[in-house]
Amino acid sequence: MAKRRHPVQREKDLEEIAHRYLNLHEPQAVIAAALNINQSSVSRDIKTLIARWQKSALMNVDEHRAAELARINRLELEYWEAWEASKLDKKSTVAERITAADTRLKAIQRSEAQTGDPRFLAGIERCVERRCKLLGLDAPTKVAPTDPTGTREYDNLTNEERITQLGEIFDAVRTRQGSDTSGRDGTGGLVA
Repeated sequence: MAKRRHPVQREKDLEEIAHRYLNLHEPQAVIAAALNINQSSVSRDIKTLIARWQKSALMNVDEHRAAELARINRLELEYWEAWEASKLDKKSTVAERITAADTRLKAIQRSEAQTGDPRFLAGIERCVERRCKLLGLDAPTKVAPTDPTGTREYDNLTNEERITQLGEIFDAVRTRQGSDTSGRDGTGGLVA
């Protein structure tokens, strides 16, 4: 029975195994001989490493998803603020200089009601759509398979068309294998 490794030693071995497995592409037997452990231990350690890498990758995906959601939320907030600002009355000042006998300034302030810029609402809508897509909240879309031309439903083939296509496939396989049999009987049917 093999000697059990101390947890600290196993972690050191895992680092070395990861290096040899990923960078040097060494077989398990070579790694086992280099570390003076059983090949089965190397196999178990590689499975442990792969599980850790997969868990880490899933965590990274979650972190990236959270970062993207934060960006989307911030962008949506900017769109909402711009939308609210675009609804405020537009104020403008017109200044006139009157230069007759005396010089004086005349200022007129105008206020114009605004209905809001719809481009900001479109931006908000894009943020909501992106967030729903990122979180998988949208209903799945149905995709109907079609024939290779994309013009007919794939399942609309008649039995004769299916037999013809299978015959063509068998013929192509036999041609590749150098066989000279056609794969069909005298009536056009397939030979088993």
